[in-house]
Amino acid sequence: ERYSSPEGPPTVHIEQLQSGDQALMPAERIELPAGSQDLTVAYTGIWLHQPEHVQFRYRLWGYDNEWVQAGSRRQAYFTKVPPGEYVFEVTAGTAAGFFDDASASIAIAVPARFYQTTWFPAVVMLAVLALLFGLHRYRMASIERHAAALGREIENRKKAERERALMESSLMESSRLESVGRLAGGIAHDFNNVLTAVVGHAEQALATPTTDAESIKDNLEGVIECSDRAASLTRQLLAFSRQQVLRPSTISANDIIDGLQPMLMQLLPENIELVWQPEATLADIRVDPGQLEQVIMNLVLNARDAMPKGGRIIVATRTITFDDETSRDTQQQLSAGRYAEISVADTGSGMAPDVAARAFDPFFTTKGTNGTGLGLASVHGIVLQSGGQITLESTPSRGTTFHVYFPALATSAATRQLPARKPPRPQRDAPTGSEHILVCEDNAAIRTIIQRTLASCGYKVDVAASPEQALEMVREGQPLDLLISDIMLPGMNGQELSAAITHLRPFVRVLFISGYTDDVLNAESTGNAEFLQKPFRPSDLLEKVRQTLGRESDDAPGAGDRVKVVGQNTVASGRTAS
Repeated sequence: ERYSSPEGPPTVHIEQLQSGDQALMPAERIELPAGSQDLTVAYTGIWLHQPEHVQFRYRLWGYDNEWVQAGSRRQAYFTKVPPGEYVFEVTAGTAAGFFDDASASIAIAVPARFYQTTWFPAVVMLAVLALLFGLHRYRMASIERHAAALGREIENRKKAERERALMESSLMESSRLESVGRLAGGIAHDFNNVLTAVVGHAEQALATPTTDAESIKDNLEGVIECSDRAASLTRQLLAFSRQQVLRPSTISANDIIDGLQPMLMQLLPENIELVWQPEATLADIRVDPGQLEQVIMNLVLNARDAMPKGGRIIVATRTITFDDETSRDTQQQLSAGRYAEISVADTGSGMAPDVAARAFDPFFTTKGTNGTGLGLASVHGIVLQSGGQITLESTPSRGTTFHVYFPALATSAATRQLPARKPPRPQRDAPTGSEHILVCEDNAAIRTIIQRTLASCGYKVDVAASPEQALEMVREGQPLDLLISDIMLPGMNGQELSAAITHLRPFVRVLFISGYTDDVLNAESTGNAEFLQKPFRPSDLLEKVRQTLGRESDDAPGAGDRVKVVGQNTVASGRTAS
């Protein structure tokens, strides 16, 4: 009666729910499988009066709260339903409208999978953060391991560098000791030879009867000859150590070599040809002419000794300019600029690389007993002390070339003042005098020989063994015209003694004597001081004393030369009137 009454509403029933492949019968509350997203609800409305006119509408409350007009369709479809609690409602009606009491509903629960829960993103975030933190820790640990390994490598390298530096230092020290030993051995050998000859001649002179004056004279001349040989050896050593007294002047190397040619020709055998190739426009240089002569002489004689069977020696000059690049590439010891080059080449046997590397070492020689090993060493020292450089090129069996470079001056041959060559001084008696001379020398033997030499020529001589004794004599008022003083003295040195005495006696002249050159005094602090280098002959002393006291100062060789030291290099600073 209810279903067929035209007055009553249709009766609505929910017949079935389906999610995926699972069909569920309606109940008051249905829980779908976890993760279900698609849902189909089948429903029906019974109204027998006019079943074809029954209309439906539905909604899934919580998913879509709006009514869906389904018409006569008896199924509702939902897709992508998120997890949650829902209520499905369906109502029936006719074309005239829906009946409120013609409805049915069912509660539907859609459980969430674990990754659809609200806490899952937080867990994922924590996991990501943990992963990032782990990666960061791993990265930091890797960096720390790398840094530690790098630190160990750096420390190992530093240790290796320290060990290498220590080894180099030890090697250099060993090399230095070897060089010092070789130098000391060479000096001892040569001086022992000289001393042996001196002692032999002296003992023979003592053992010779006084009536045999000729034999005594021969032995004494032998002593003098050996002494000269020892003096030459010390000069070569000073040249090697760059401590000679230099008197530089502006010269042309061409003039020096021109003047040496006759002597060089006498020293060369007939089977050696000397070729001279000067550059007409060669730049001037400022060097000591005597030292330059020694350089040329030693290089030519070295070339001669390299050609026992004959050959050719070529001496050439030229002006050359080095820029920064060529200076760095070819002559590393030379700075950029203009240089006057002197080259001495031979066609001799040449040198092996190991021999060439030691060519300038003192007492190194390939000539056996025929060489002292100081020739090239002294050349090297003279050139460096004069502000130049020397290099060599050598090929075995093809010869050797030495290149000597001196800084070029701006002057030319037209403007250069060439010193007039003085004629040789005639032989004459030793110069005499009557002036008062004070000698301060701590070596008793030298003090005695100076006193005897000067007294024999008429000078009035007082001697002092120390600066204090010399000052005391001056303060006592003794007459004084000339002070002769060693430079290396106990207590105050010669410079200080000179300053003290000239303060008391302003017109006293000073002559310094010394076996060293690095202690030659600065001209500005010594006034008109002269210098005589040990060893010297009595005749040299008498000449220098006479020059210093003012007689024959205009025509005496080297008169008035003032000596000045800059660092270790001794140079002449010009002439002063005396």
